[in-house]
Amino acid sequence: MAEIKSALELALEKTEGVKSDKEGVKRKGLNEKGKKMASQFLNDHKDGKKLKKALGTVPKEDKKEVLKGVYQVLKANLTLPREDDFSEDLEVLKTGFTVITDNGNQLNVLFEQLEQFFTQFTQSKEQLYEGLKGQLTPLAQQKSQQISQQRGVQIDLHPEDLPEFGQALQENMAKLTDQFQQALNNVRAELDSILIPA
Repeated sequence: MAEIKSALELALEKTEGVKSDKEGVKRKGLNEKGKKMASQFLNDHKDGKKLKKALGTVPKEDKKEVLKGVYQVLKANLTLPREDDFSEDLEVLKTGFTVITDNGNQLNVLFEQLEQFFTQFTQSKEQLYEGLKGQLTPLAQQKSQQISQQRGVQIDLHPEDLPEFGQALQENMAKLTDQFQQALNNVRAELDSILIPA
C-alpha cells in the first residue's frame, strides 16, 4: 500500500533542491536603494552634493550595486525631450552622472553632443510642423472657399484644422521620433561604456 505523506513532507520534497540566494536578495535590495537615491535626487532637490553625500554613507562593499541602481534610474530618464526647453533636465542628469563617475571629461563631451542632438531634434520637429502647414495651406484655402460658397458665409480654415494635417503630422512625427530614438539608443550604449559600474 502506498505511503501517505503529509502536506509538509510533500512541500519539503518539492523545495529540496531550492536554496536561498541570500547574496542575490542582498544585491537586489542594494540596487533598489540606489534607485531610490536617484529618484529622490531627480524629484526633490536635484543637488549633486546631497546625492554624493547619500552615496558616501554606503559601505564600500555595497557601493557597486547601489551605483548600478542610481545609474539605471538616471539612464532611464535620458529620453528625447518633449519640450523645447530641455536644458535644465539635461543639466540635472549630467550632474547625477557626474556624481557616479570619474570620467568627467568624456561625460562633458557626451553631454555637449547630447545638447546639440536634442536641439536638432526640437528644430526638426518644428520644421516638420511648419513644412506640413506650408504644404497644406493651399488645400485649406480651397476647402475654405468650397465651404464658404456652400454656406454663404466666409469660413477661414487653417491647415491645422484639416484632418489630413493631423494624420500627416502623426505619421511623420512618429518616423522622426523613431530615427532620433535609434540615435539616442546609441548614445545610451556609449554611456554604458563610459559609466556603467562594473
